[in-house]
Amino acid sequence: MNQNQLALKYFLMFSISIAYIFIYSTFPSYWFRDRVNYVEIAKNSGEMIDYHFSQYDILFHEPIFLYINKILLLFINPQYIPNFFVFFITSSLVFFLFKKANNFTLFLLGILSLIVVPFLFHMQLVVLRQALATVLFILILFYGRKEINILIFLGLLPLVHASFALIFVIYFMYVVLNRRFSNIFYLSVFISLFLFLFFNFAMLVATYLGFYQIGYIKNYELDVSGGAFVFFIFIFISLLYVCRNQRNKINDLAIIFTAIYLLLYFVTPLIGRYMVTFFPFILLSLVERSKIENYAILVVLIVIYSIVSWQSKT
Repeated sequence: MNQNQLALKYFLMFSISIAYIFIYSTFPSYWFRDRVNYVEIAKNSGEMIDYHFSQYDILFHEPIFLYINKILLLFINPQYIPNFFVFFITSSLVFFLFKKANNFTLFLLGILSLIVVPFLFHMQLVVLRQALATVLFILILFYGRKEINILIFLGLLPLVHASFALIFVIYFMYVVLNRRFSNIFYLSVFISLFLFLFFNFAMLVATYLGFYQIGYIKNYELDVSGGAFVFFIFIFISLLYVCRNQRNKINDLAIIFTAIYLLLYFVTPLIGRYMVTFFPFILLSLVERSKIENYAILVVLIVIYSIVSWQSKT
């Protein structure tokens, strides 16, 4: 590729990125569920911080996210703070694609995936708190030099979104066990089985102690179908194949996260909520190499989710 072609490639990627970020960042909040809640959190962040401090439970109410809102409130109308989060999240995701995509075609397939894959769509526009924690996690993985610094940073992310307590456990196990398992398949199965057994034990204890939430979880599980399970078996096998000669943290975590999703799929509906955090790793793994299998998997991914989205609207 000569300099003119390279310049054209980066110009197109940059232009698409700017247009994509601008369009998503300017969507009005009333189009999406939960956006009103984010506006209310922004408006009342100071009062919420004071109240939870007075109740000595501030650490259980995601204080870093509250403080971020309180700081943003000094500069931005609370009505537009969700749009600021969308801007930061979409900018980060596009930057990750820009950094990881092997060529323009893979970058474009990545952008299309951000649009049509429901987990990624919701990440950018609906579940902003979890999405914020996710992009911060990926940023520290990209630029963190020492594992202890990454673990300390990751240990703070449950104070942005509580779901990252589990992500911390997963990553801690990955760091500790990575040197003992040269094969990522065995490592992913071991971590997944540990979480599977731990969750079932926790469910038994919670049922015995009479936690009322258990009834809601069990009733919700009755609606779980196997379609996504079969599809993610395909994703898991594909990731093992395309990442077989390219071990790095993003690829390893994509495989581990997919294995966890598969093992817990029929155990708890809560695992579906983690796909907002898991799926960006899958996408970044798929755009990294310019191989025919990477293109094929991304195209299949885009086509299947496009069909599902179209059928859900008809």
